[in-house]
Amino acid sequence: MKRTLVLVIAATALRISEILALQWKDVDSEGQHIQVNKAWVYGQFGKPKSKASKRPVPLHPLLAAHLTSWLVADHLKPAARRAGVKGNVGFHTFRRTLASHLVANNYDPKLAQELLRHSSIRTTLDIYAQAITPKKLEAQGTFLRSLLAQGEANGLVQ
Repeated sequence: MKRTLVLVIAATALRISEILALQWKDVDSEGQHIQVNKAWVYGQFGKPKSKASKRPVPLHPLLAAHLTSWLVADHLKPAARRAGVKGNVGFHTFRRTLASHLVANNYDPKLAQELLRHSSIRTTLDIYAQAITPKKLEAQGTFLRSLLAQGEANGLVQ
């Protein structure tokens, strides 16, 4: 059941307030989407965060199959510790991870924005998506090889 919760968060980028407010009527397996109608904030139901937040969230059949064991409980942090994840892990971590993964794997940033249902692409790129260290090293290495090759060609590097 913990696995299902993690899959839902990771694959949909729903906010924890949206997940806590979900009802089975919000999940449309045949239509392959989840409809966000409300949020659970400070112990009560309220409106979703923004107009963009009300957009339907894609629901892949594989994820729909896992929803039969839906569980909303405080298992994420203990599960992360058992899995060896270090640092402060929360439900929101998955939204940032999904954004970073999509950008790092050259998906269209607009796709990431729409999956996360941000009103502005700047939110997605400036706040959520983080450059991944192996990609940073790869970019730096490409630059250095180019710089050194140019220096050698011009007799500047010995």
